[in-house]
Amino acid sequence: MKIITVIIMSLILLGACSQLTNMSPKQLNLIKNDKLDMTIVQSIKDYYQIIYGQGTRLEEFADAAAIKLTYYNTPDKDEENDGRIIMITIPLIRDQEIFGAIPILEGDLNKDLKNDLVISVHTEFGNSASQDIFIFINENEKYRFATVKGHQDVSGCTGYFWARKIENNLIVGNSSCYSGDDAMCCPSLHYKTKVAFDNNELKYVSKKRIQ
Repeated sequence: MKIITVIIMSLILLGACSQLTNMSPKQLNLIKNDKLDMTIVQSIKDYYQIIYGQGTRLEEFADAAAIKLTYYNTPDKDEENDGRIIMITIPLIRDQEIFGAIPILEGDLNKDLKNDLVISVHTEFGNSASQDIFIFINENEKYRFATVKGHQDVSGCTGYFWARKIENNLIVGNSSCYSGDDAMCCPSLHYKTKVAFDNNELKYVSKKRIQ
């Protein structure tokens, strides 16, 4: 039954991504007065709603810098409390730093001389934290929601990656990696890491040790 549910959710998510392919630059107006356009924000919110929205309760809080979404379990008659599932922080303004990343980046990822968009969204599950990296590609005068990847998947190690800039068609950032002796709190190996958008996916390219 779990396998069937996963397959159904995957098909729904793929359908949602295809619905986001027809947004034009005029509709998006990606960065206006250094603030992320709400059309992009809604696309990201829709992604999380597909994953976490069924049978849950959502609380939303916004300030000038970010929107925070918190999903809670809906308690049944035998439960007293509705435990938090996930808290999501969607950045709104450019040139800020959130949890080690520069969360809104503009630059050319696919060598077509058009600015694409990289959004790092911070998430918290209980005592653990992660970042989802969303890619919007400027394609045929329209922006396409191309992919989203957890930052651990592109860190090049057992550890974490924080996107900092786009340079030479690559996403450049910092990885913190665990050695065999590290406690879970404290990865001790640090790298400058490069990530590419290739064949509609984000892929780790290389890392260089930071002394």
